[in-house]
Amino acid sequence: MKTFSHVIGDPLGLHARTAGLLVRESAHYKSDVWVKLGERLADGRNLIDLMGLHAEYGHCIQVEISGEDEESACRGIKKLLQENL
Repeated sequence: MKTFSHVIGDPLGLHARTAGLLVRESAHYKSDVWVKLGERLADGRNLIDLMGLHAEYGHCIQVEISGEDEESACRGIKKLLQENL
């Protein structure tokens, strides 16, 4: 399992467009992708789950990736978050 943290840098927080980008990126991999904020947990392939986190500017999310391609998934998702969120 790979894990990393990301602080939301977009003033709008994790909104529909960026959540959609994350869903599309997560779908490229066979690994499971989970995003956690506090006690809330969201499937990285589910837009409604991600929006339900209510992640706002400055919040720190935890991303957990596990599966056969977790290395490449971690790199891809981390890059996406750094560039868009």
